[in-house]
Order: sequence, then structure tokens, then C-alpha cells
Amino acid sequence: MPKEPRPKRKTKDKVPQQSTRPSRNRSPRRSDRLDRRSSRAPNPTRAPPQPLISYAGTVDPNAVTGPVGRHVHENLSDGWKINKELPMWFIFDAFSPARQFKRGTPYTDDGEFADYGPESLGDLTETDGEPPGWMPYKPATFKRKYHVNCSISLSKFMNWKRGEIRPVKVGVARKRRGKDSHYIEWKNLGIPPPYDRIVCQLIAEDDYAKSFNSHESRRRQAYVNHVLDAFAEELTSWEGTSEDFRSKVLTPILQRQLWGVHDAYSPSVRDAIAEEKDEPTILDATKFYLSQDPVDPELIPNYRRNLLYLPEARWHLGFIMKKHAINEACYNKVRENHDRIMEALREEEDSEDPEDEIPLLSEVEVEVIVDERLEDFFKPELNKVPDLLTEAQLQRAGIAGRAIR
Repeated sequence: MPKEPRPKRKTKDKVPQQSTRPSRNRSPRRSDRLDRRSSRAPNPTRAPPQPLISYAGTVDPNAVTGPVGRHVHENLSDGWKINKELPMWFIFDAFSPARQFKRGTPYTDDGEFADYGPESLGDLTETDGEPPGWMPYKPATFKRKYHVNCSISLSKFMNWKRGEIRPVKVGVARKRRGKDSHYIEWKNLGIPPPYDRIVCQLIAEDDYAKSFNSHESRRRQAYVNHVLDAFAEELTSWEGTSEDFRSKVLTPILQRQLWGVHDAYSPSVRDAIAEEKDEPTILDATKFYLSQDPVDPELIPNYRRNLLYLPEARWHLGFIMKKHAINEACYNKVRENHDRIMEALREEEDSEDPEDEIPLLSEVEVEVIVDERLEDFFKPELNKVPDLLTEAQLQRAGIAGRAIR
């Protein structure tokens, strides 16, 4: 089946940490997937697809009541929600992944990131907003209602079959009668993969932030707590089958991971969705977030390839593989490597990749994989570029080939 032309991304080189383009087309090929969806008959209880909506060109979230219906995948017909408090590039998110702190007066003194705690000088954090600079750290207090428990093995991290269901537990704290203590009342539920991978990643990030008090870990924890609670609320109220469940809360996260878009920096998400325009429209956002079923196992090669552009997901992979210690040095190394990859992508901005193939690894990407000891996971991708590894690296990865370095 013919492929659509490759989407072109606009790049704005604002900060070295984040690329405003997801990759050199490290995105899923937008083949005519809407016309070759699953042959399984749709659930008759689902709402019918919406007609084409006249505001397809709007960039104002307050003018939107729904997505552009004919671009919504049939499995996502009731798997989205509108959040008018967020800009168009996060319109389907329950919470913005880029802004989790109340803002205060800019602090312009030079310095390193402060550790958060009573000993720090004002509890400062950097912002991606305007004006740029330092801001006081003032997280809103949030007490989660639900407990979520989920686990995943390396063999299932990026491997699943159509119709597969994986277990997840959602619990609520209950007070013991006549006592001051509480217990957790658990409910066993099921969700399609790879939602379970996202849940496990969020739980790991929350656990890490409880022990390591850094800027990014605390920022991510504030986001994670809101997301996990909203997901638990959504899952416990779901009345359909586990196979038909499509999370309104987690789907936007999965879709950005599918495209290799790191969501911590708003302009990079905006430009990835808007392509050549200054602002994304509801049509752009609908195609990006809702045109493909995120649990389709055909998308696994894209999820694997674009994992390299997602520091949190790559850190979680190293955690599952037991390739690094759970400490600040390893956590920060992943982010430093993310900066290296993004800088290399900016330098390769004009390069072209075949439209019908997953792009090969670049030299910098291979170096990051080796540095983070992820060769076992990325062995299929490394097998295609043996010339980019040394003889010792080839042997460690168990790859047959010739090294030129």
C-alpha cells in the first residue's frame, strides 16, 4: 500500500537540551492505516465516528468541542478527552507534562540547579516559559487517592500480541474499624500493552524521586502523581472489556513516544505537531494523537527506534535490564546523553531517510547505547550497523560484523 509523503518538521534551535524536531523521520510511517485497521468488528456500544467538524483549522482550544472525527481511529472513538486549559499541542492530555510548578519571580543569578529541601537557596528551578531564567520551586500539594501496582519484565517491555491483556492492580486506602491504622483494598484489573509499560515507568519515576531530590525528578514526580491517579480513576470506572480499553490519560503519552517526541519542552511538542506551521490546529493534533491505535503491535518497531529520543523511557529500560544503579549519577547520565543525541540531530537536520524504512542508528546513537549498556535490547538495530562498533563492542553485544574503529 502506498505511503504518504514523509512529514517535515520545523526546527527552532532554542535550547541545547531539547530538539524541536522528533528525529530524522524517527516517526511512524503514516501509511493509509485508517483504511486497513483491524478486521475485528467494532464494539457496537462505541459511539459512531464523528463527522468532519468545521473548525478543523482552529488553533484555539477554547473553540474546540471534539477532534476532527474522520481522522480518529475507530478504536479511539471514545478514548480521548479535551482539556481546554492546555494549548493545542497538549489538548488531549489530562495534565501538561511540561509545566508542573507554580510560577514566581524570575531569579537571574548564575548557578547550578539547586537541590530541593530546607538547605537549598530558595528552592529554584529552571523554566521553559517567558521570560527565561530561574523560578522559585513551589509545587502544589497533591495527595493521591489511589495506589497503583504493576510490573513488567524485559521480555515483555517491547513485545506483545494483538488482543493481549496484562494485569494491573488499583488500590484504595481503607481505615480499619476501631483502629487508627489503614489497609489497602486492591482491585485486580487488566489493560492492553503497552499501557502497562507506561504505568511501570511512571511508578519507577515516582519511587526514584522519593529518594533523590533533584530538579527533574521532582518535576516529573509532580506530573506522575496526577497522571497515575487520573489513570486509576479512569480504569476503575471503565465498564467495557479490557481488550477495548483505550486510556484517555495514557494515550497522549504513548503517541508522543511513538513519534519520538520528548514532552518536557513545550516548543518541541508544538513544532512536531504543527509541522511547517507556527501553531498546530485541531486537525494537526487529531492526526498526531488519535489517527493510530497505540496498542497495535505493528507499531513496535517505531516504539523501539524512537525510544532513543525519550530519556525517561530509556532510563526505565536500563532499570528493567538492571544495567545501572538507581542513583543520581545514572539518572543524570541519561539526560546528558539525551542532549548529545538532540545536538547530533540538529546537525543532521537536512539529511534524508528512506520513506519506507526505519532509519539506521547514527554514530552518536550507537555510542549512547553502548554507554548505557543497552546493547542486548538494541541488538536487532545494532546488527544493521556493525561498522559503527569497535571489535570489543561487537563481541560484548554478540554481533557478527566488521568494525572500522
